Amino acid sequence: MLASLTAAGWIVWSSRDDIALLADASPWLIASMTALHVVTIMTQSERFRLVLEQHAVTNIGIGSWTRVYVRGRLYSTLVPQSGNVYRGLALKQDHDTPVVRYVSSLATQTWLAVLAGLLFAALIVLLTLLGEHEETTTRVVQGLLFAAFVVGVAPLVFTRLSGYLPGRVRRTRIARLAGEALDIAGSTARSPKVLAIFLALVLVGLVTSGIGMTVAFAVAGEEIAMTTGIAVIALVNLGNIASITPGNLGIQELGLAALAVLFEYPPASGVLASVVVRLSNIVALAAILVTFEIVGLVTRRSLIH
Repeated sequence: MLASLTAAGWIVWSSRDDIALLADASPWLIASMTALHVVTIMTQSERFRLVLEQHAVTNIGIGSWTRVYVRGRLYSTLVPQSGNVYRGLALKQDHDTPVVRYVSSLATQTWLAVLAGLLFAALIVLLTLLGEHEETTTRVVQGLLFAAFVVGVAPLVFTRLSGYLPGRVRRTRIARLAGEALDIAGSTARSPKVLAIFLALVLVGLVTSGIGMTVAFAVAGEEIAMTTGIAVIALVNLGNIASITPGNLGIQELGLAALAVLFEYPPASGVLASVVVRLSNIVALAAILVTFEIVGLVTRRSLIH
């Protein structure tokens, strides 16, 4: 983490005049960014709940799950994976859900969401830029499809290769988790209604977060197309597969700097956009949590009286 933060800091410092752009950012842009984050977070929470209800929990209300989900996201901004530990324990305590079922549901929904996001982004780029900037469009679509291919086949290859490993290794939790996650994904795919809702939530979240990325780059002083923002966020979401630093701190900044260069923008704009995304995301999480806590408190009091 220290190395990634140092590198990101150096990129910003080398273009330190651009930092003033953050102070001069329009409050309306920041407010719109936060509102877009609220929508994105709610779609992420709901698609996770959808998988949980089908495979791990018989019935969990939107309000109670959203509070658990958002608290977990906030905890993970402080300590890596602490949010998942909290959610797993909370579901175990409140719904008697085995932790392994939570973990396999988490792996499934993350894998499916990242894969679907990459495919949706490739389709959106192809349809909106067809006939324009053909070289750039081809390169971006190829990159998105290649990433989707790697994400799609990785668990299949891992599961297949695990069959050649010694019995003790095959019985490890990771090997069992990969097999169970594939079973859950297959079950989800065989349920047209669940799959349609899940994909719709992924698409809405992709579009809102893509627009949010466009706004973040605008705050950082660069105008990018909404299509570019969608492609960028689909690739950034690859980092959600495994978070190794608090809130992917440093990793996200370097990733956006690299993607900014890929799309021919200054690397510092990617780092500054990441800062905007990170701060507005925390504000959105806090706003959602406070709102649902107040609603829950009012509901409990009305039931008492």
